[in-house]
Amino acid sequence: MAVPSSIADLDAVAANNSPAGSDAIGTALDDYLRAHASIIKQVSQFTQSGSGAVSSTVETKLRESVSIKDFGAVGNGVADDGPALQLALNYCKLNTKKLHATAGTYLINTAVTISAFAGVHIEGDGINNTLFNKTTAGDMLTLDGCSRGVISGIAFSGAGMSSGNGLVISGAGVGVMNIKDNQFASFPGSGLYLNGTVGNPFSGMTVSNNVILSCGITSGVAGFRASYCNDFRIIGNQFGTVSIGGSYPIIGSQLDFCQAGNYSENFHWENLVGAQFTSCVYSRFIGNRFETNQREGVKFIDTSFCTFVGNTIHTNSQGATNTYDGMSMANCGQWAITGNNWFEWSGGATLMRYCLTPDASCNTLMISDNLLFGYGTAPANIASAYEIRLLGNAPLQFGLDQASNNWFTFNSKVVAAGVTTFCGASGASFTEADVTQVAPKSCVATKLRVNLGVAPGAGQTCTVTLRKGGVDTAMAIVLSGAAAYTAEVNGSIPFSDADSFSLKVVNGAGAASTYVSATLVVDN
Repeated sequence: MAVPSSIADLDAVAANNSPAGSDAIGTALDDYLRAHASIIKQVSQFTQSGSGAVSSTVETKLRESVSIKDFGAVGNGVADDGPALQLALNYCKLNTKKLHATAGTYLINTAVTISAFAGVHIEGDGINNTLFNKTTAGDMLTLDGCSRGVISGIAFSGAGMSSGNGLVISGAGVGVMNIKDNQFASFPGSGLYLNGTVGNPFSGMTVSNNVILSCGITSGVAGFRASYCNDFRIIGNQFGTVSIGGSYPIIGSQLDFCQAGNYSENFHWENLVGAQFTSCVYSRFIGNRFETNQREGVKFIDTSFCTFVGNTIHTNSQGATNTYDGMSMANCGQWAITGNNWFEWSGGATLMRYCLTPDASCNTLMISDNLLFGYGTAPANIASAYEIRLLGNAPLQFGLDQASNNWFTFNSKVVAAGVTTFCGASGASFTEADVTQVAPKSCVATKLRVNLGVAPGAGQTCTVTLRKGGVDTAMAIVLSGAAAYTAEVNGSIPFSDADSFSLKVVNGAGAASTYVSATLVVDN
């Protein structure tokens, strides 16, 4: 009988005992060895229960899942498991596998970077069981150019670090990532940083049900940062501090140049500023809580075409009562602010200066059915009544009269250099007839305000003209130069209920490509 050299050889050994004891090694011993070979063969195979299941080897079955410990991680909080995590991710990328970080405390003092991994998936056993800790300077984990992935069930900690972020996502081709059910705590920089750029914007990013605490304090950055993320979903997260009464994150959550997203059911508490959004156009802010922050609950800057509905803003300005506002807005336009609730629950010890403060550059705001209480100075400080519509708020209209004017809004797509296009309520077109609209009743156009996404540039111009019945009117704005983003002009252009109107946009031959948003104010 030949000596078996592999598991596959056991098939022949187990099958050829005919007749029993036929090999010249002794009948009893021969039968014993062949039976033993049959048992080894059985335990080396795996067959799933159920009809139609196909057998495979145990080795093949075990290799279907990958653990960080397969590559030498210890998980005792003492040994540096950074190199093991790097090896495990390299293997998973090469073989398109999910990495399982089993329960344990993994010291990741060697920074880890994985690049261009489509389908990256790191899964822990929950934030109470799987901890990634770092005590040396530098970012802990960087996903560069990765997409269609999931990071979940891990507690990331930067306690003891002198500088650096927790999880950083950057690079080209990033999209459709889901960062969920994690905790990020005590990083000098941001706990979670979605670092898109104007040249490499992200798309389809989801950040859900994470807890981000006491991050960004020593570096003066937000605990959570996202830039240039389009079509985002940020839902059900908490942004605050580990220990109330200690140091506060400068901003709990900060989004810059993130467009067309959904920001909902997030909780911002015990930060200096709860949340700040800059140039986050075409987005929805629904059902969030901005509360018990040291300064403002939430700030919006250069953010237009948004909806702010069903949010709770209370007991902010804790650092100095009657000093900071619940919600401030700077240069924001085309907003619906509806069904929100401002109040305080400190028994009068902490009052917001104003619940709502749109500055003088804000325009075209529909503010309706809100409750504004818990203030020290007044419910709202509306610097200008320019295109501000107030309806059904309490206290009644914040002490302001209902505005008597109406407005129409216009938007263009990208307008390239040397191009003439026309804008109407339905969008933009090179053919004016496609977008013209008819005045619903007799009225007078009194003001035109224009905002450009990109300034024309030095020595260049972009001209926007109100047209009536297909003819230019005297109401026109010429924006010129590298810093010209917004302008307005007053006038008196009468319309009957049969007159059509539109805007004509002429971008100069050498001007930068831009997009146009405009508001036309009319009196009844």
